This record gives sequence, structure tokens and C-alpha cells, in this order.
Amino acid sequence: NGQGKIKMEIDQQGSFSMFGDVEILQGAYNFTLLNIVNKEFGLQPNSYIHWSGDPYGAQLDITATYTQKASLSPIFGAQADSSLINAPEMRRGYPVQVLMNLQGNLLSPDITFGIDVKDYPNAIMVNGAPVLLESYVAGFEQRMLNDEQELSKQVFSLIVLKKLSPENAFSGISQSAG
Repeated sequence: NGQGKIKMEIDQQGSFSMFGDVEILQGAYNFTLLNIVNKEFGLQPNSYIHWSGDPYGAQLDITATYTQKASLSPIFGAQADSSLINAPEMRRGYPVQVLMNLQGNLLSPDITFGIDVKDYPNAIMVNGAPVLLESYVAGFEQRMLNDEQELSKQVFSLIVLKKLSPENAFSGISQSAG
């Protein structure tokens, strides 16, 4: 569903042109990977499609999200104490959003991903001491911004395996399989 103003022109020779913008209000984008993975991403408000002539040459500025509940324990890595990793709050699933941005040409958009962890407690008590989860989650999200390869692995893990994976969990997989 969307709203906007589009001007369509057809001349006597049958040439067809479109001009204008459509703001997407709600909808879905079906993400498929090798006909094995098929996930529905929800289109977010403030996403746009812009036409400036060629109906197939529209420009996209779209954000879509896929949410998976996942345990946060894999993001702590080897530096974390086992009592933190095994805390009940860490085994519980929290909403983790995979953000997909589609930019550019309608028929061949540039697709980038991001990860956003939602609705987790800022701190938990472990062995009688408070542990600030917020700093761990912020560190994880920052690593995803700085390491495109690790981000791709985590996105794959969330979409296909339905969980976050420990850092470098896929290091044994060959590049061709990756």
C-alpha cells in the first residue's frame, strides 16, 4: 500500500513514461536465496519509489525488516564469563531485526543489511553483580557496522538458522560454500 502522485504519459507511437513519487505505507518484500530460503520482510514507512520517465528505471529508497527472536549469548564471545552466557536472561529470545535497504535502480537495486537488537534488558544481575547488556549489544552492533563479512554471516544465521551465531562461527566453511 502506498500513496503519491504519478503522471503517466502515452504518446501516439505507444511510448510510455511515468513521473512522480510513491511513498510506501505498508507492504512486504519477499527475499529469496537460491530458491531455498524464502523470507518475508515488512516494508517500512518513509520508503519511496521515484519515477522520472522510464517505468522500469524507477529509483528505490526502501527499508524493509525481518524480525527473529534470538538468544543474545552468542554475541558475548570468548571474553564473557560462562555464568553470564548461561544466565536465563541470555537464553531467552529477544527480537533481532534484520534491516534491508534497497537503493537505486528498480531492476537491480543495491542491497545492504544491518542488524538491530530490540527490547532487551539494559542490565541483568549475574552472581550478585549488575552486568550492562547495553554495552555488549552496542559493541555487537558496532562490529556489524565495521565488518561487512561478519554482518553477512549474522544476517544469514538469523534468516536461515533463526539464531545469532558466535563471531567467526563460519570460519571453517570454504569461500565457495560461503
